[in-house]
Amino acid sequence: MTSEERKEGRYQRRKAAREEKRLALLEQYNFEAVAKSKSLYKAMKASRKGVYWKASVQRYCMNYLRRIIQARKDLLKAKDIRKGFYHFFSEERGKRRHIRSVHFTEKGGTFDGNWCGW
Repeated sequence: MTSEERKEGRYQRRKAAREEKRLALLEQYNFEAVAKSKSLYKAMKASRKGVYWKASVQRYCMNYLRRIIQARKDLLKAKDIRKGFYHFFSEERGKRRHIRSVHFTEKGGTFDGNWCGW
């Protein structure tokens, strides 16, 4: 067996393992699992890390139950929940920059492996 054959064999094994992992994730995190109220609550908690001091985040979290229920209804009805961007300019060190930031309702959190469960 040459080094090229071993290399190709490793590549094929890694490729098969990646595909198996992808299929397992697709099975575990389907649309229903993501649209659950618990999942949306966990996403809200993860999204507010580091930005909880902002007024927009505090306004969202003040009525989070109502907003999570509405988001779930909109997701299940396949409504377009995008709100666009906040546009503003920031001037730092003499350079003016155009900033486009998303609304907090559209921000996704980072999750660990079991973010759908409690």
